[in-house]
Amino acid sequence: MEKGHACKYIPPDKLEACINDKANKKVLLKKPDNRTPEEFSQIEDILHSVLSRNEFLKRYPEDLRRKLLNVINFKESIDEMIYMQGDPPNAMFIIGYGTAKVMKEVDPSLDTTSPPPAV
Repeated sequence: MEKGHACKYIPPDKLEACINDKANKKVLLKKPDNRTPEEFSQIEDILHSVLSRNEFLKRYPEDLRRKLLNVINFKESIDEMIYMQGDPPNAMFIIGYGTAKVMKEVDPSLDTTSPPPAV
């Protein structure tokens, strides 16, 4: 990443089209270590726009968010389970666009919605 390069913010209504652009998607799907500096420059604005929209990451300084750009993995998932309850926490997932379902297994013995058994 060029030092001092100002990332251009891509509005949410244009972000999906930028991500789905054939040339951009090819580079986004590469592992960060396999991207050339030219490829990184090609997708830097997309990654920056995704990270800057994230409420959790907004509270961190810009220089820290810029460091994340160098290690972020992009993955496209459709109807795929990306994390299962009980898996070790080894990643953070940011939804660039679209929706995700979050489901939690509930222990039936802890179910408080059913009336207690009759005695």
